[in-house]
Amino acid sequence: MLDLNSAEYRSAALSLNYELEAVFRKNMVFFSNEDKKIHNVCKTYTPSRLVLRLDPQGYINLFNLNSNIPVYPIDPEEYAKKQVEKFLQERPHFSFNIVITDNNRSDYPYTKCFSAIYAKYKALLPQYYHEEQVRVDQMYMFGGGLYLQLQHLLNQLDIKNLTILEPDFDSFYASMHVIDWSEIYRYFSRDAYSFDLAFIQADDQDYLKLGGKIVALGAYHYAKVDLFYHYQNSQLLHIADNIQRYVKNTIGGLGFFEDERIGLSHTLQNLKSGIPFSLEAGNAVNKLVNTPVLIVGNGPSLDHVEDFIKKNRGNVILVSCGTALGSLKKKGIVPDIHLEQERMLIVHDVLIDSTNQEYRNKVLFVGLNPCHPATFDLFKHKYMAWKNNDLGTRFMLSSDGEKISQLSNCNPLVSNFGLSLVASMGFKNIYLAGVDCGMKTSEGHHSKDSIYYPAGGGFEPSAADLSEVEGNFQDKVYTTSLFNQSRLCLQLVLKNSTLNCYNLSDGAKIERATPLVDLESLEFSPIRNKREQLEEIFEQYFSGQEAPSENLTKQLSMLKTDFKQCLRTVEGYFDITGLNLDQIFENFNNVEKIIKSYQISNLSLYTLLNGSLRGLTVNLVAAKRNLPPEKFDAFYKVIKPEIELFFKEMKRQMIQSTLAYDIVE
Repeated sequence: MLDLNSAEYRSAALSLNYELEAVFRKNMVFFSNEDKKIHNVCKTYTPSRLVLRLDPQGYINLFNLNSNIPVYPIDPEEYAKKQVEKFLQERPHFSFNIVITDNNRSDYPYTKCFSAIYAKYKALLPQYYHEEQVRVDQMYMFGGGLYLQLQHLLNQLDIKNLTILEPDFDSFYASMHVIDWSEIYRYFSRDAYSFDLAFIQADDQDYLKLGGKIVALGAYHYAKVDLFYHYQNSQLLHIADNIQRYVKNTIGGLGFFEDERIGLSHTLQNLKSGIPFSLEAGNAVNKLVNTPVLIVGNGPSLDHVEDFIKKNRGNVILVSCGTALGSLKKKGIVPDIHLEQERMLIVHDVLIDSTNQEYRNKVLFVGLNPCHPATFDLFKHKYMAWKNNDLGTRFMLSSDGEKISQLSNCNPLVSNFGLSLVASMGFKNIYLAGVDCGMKTSEGHHSKDSIYYPAGGGFEPSAADLSEVEGNFQDKVYTTSLFNQSRLCLQLVLKNSTLNCYNLSDGAKIERATPLVDLESLEFSPIRNKREQLEEIFEQYFSGQEAPSENLTKQLSMLKTDFKQCLRTVEGYFDITGLNLDQIFENFNNVEKIIKSYQISNLSLYTLLNGSLRGLTVNLVAAKRNLPPEKFDAFYKVIKPEIELFFKEMKRQMIQSTLAYDIVE
């Protein structure tokens, strides 16, 4: 052991510093060309917590500046080697399957196929199957330390795609003096390999950056993801948990065939019914631009602002979202505007059960274009907005009609639609009430006046889906995957706008929405002639009246032809009898190329097939990776007829019943 005060230690440290600086300079030259952002940060960076020093044991180590304690208990080189050995023995990972329960609908081919595949897969899946697989399709590395583990991993595994999630730039900066990053980048510069280095915090907003890679690389690469934890703490575990949720939400949210087909049929019927639809703003003038808009969701904290809403009913533009309408009716409150977004007939049924015609006649109703025609029929004053990335919207855009106004980030919940819509209409001062995006207890998930009570009313969050996030008024609240995704999309709208947004909800914190707990401090003036002014604004914003019916008919005919030709091309790639994993990946890579080509040349066809085909590749790869070979052969033999039926039914529906949808009995 070296004496820290000895000349020997000082001499060794000085010599080591020369070596470290040489490595750092080489890395800086590399990053000056490869990633200028990293280069520029490192150029002036000063570590605040972790620094490199010569350990008294004679090796380089990371030291905590505050405690002066070394990060690694042994030589970091030896630590990295042992950590990789342990990883190879345990191979921690998560595996993803798209799970859909059979709803006994013969007209839902995607749902029937996937429920059959999963039922068979689950029956065959062993409790644990470990194979000495050298190939790694996707690895997430959480934290890197000095990143000495990379050489051992890359020497023993064939890692195709590596994503490093680094929450501590001090650590990365130290690694710039220790390893040659150009060698790491060179390894992943080969065809069919990829590398991402993401400096990420516990803020979930950063996770949205990963979604593009999932789609670009091919969702089937994420059917099984290896997880390498260089170290573990609450921050990293939170990041890892949310990463897994986000991967699953991204892949599971790609859409599916019957959803898009039904949405298209609803859109065309809504256009045929003459419902005014939104166009690009043009010369539209919003005279109430600075008037406070109160967006009301059906979260549990809605009950706590009931008196505030009643007091200010004439002083704000009150927008109710989804099932909040029924809760407001029970409270004796009539909103100015009501919004719905779901395409299923159940929305109509819930509105029938929770409101009456006299009540609905007082409301200006706005539905997204895929909404069921029967939902629009319930309202006297009705208007239609356009959901971006939707088949009906893309169909309209390609029909050479008027320039329609599309709403982004209007999913997954109706409150997302609400914020996106009022921002698009030009309102500037927004208040959120009952938009909780979470809950303080798993039982208190909605307003007590909502349809979800008593006994859960069909909504019971599972313990496995609950996670903690920062609260708006509390330190922590619980959220679910769906609620959290809603929160992220609300934040995106706020990030991309100049809205003044205030959050009155006692739920999850929403970035860029100022928490507002003292409601007594809010003083709003009465809005004169509110209804008349709103109707004038709506008349300008929803000025689309006539759909280009002839062009839409031609578009539909072309879509049917293109759909048949596409299925004829891709169907053969799903015959994977006797193929090994590399051959299956080659097949599915060809499917990806076809899907992406349609993303450029035919967005309507892309939207119809995107989620269905990609979802099928994910589930088949998951089975191939997780089932022993003999069980996979038995599995595929049984589900192959289901896949063939899936393609057959999609073709039949597109030719014979493209515009069919559920009707009110």
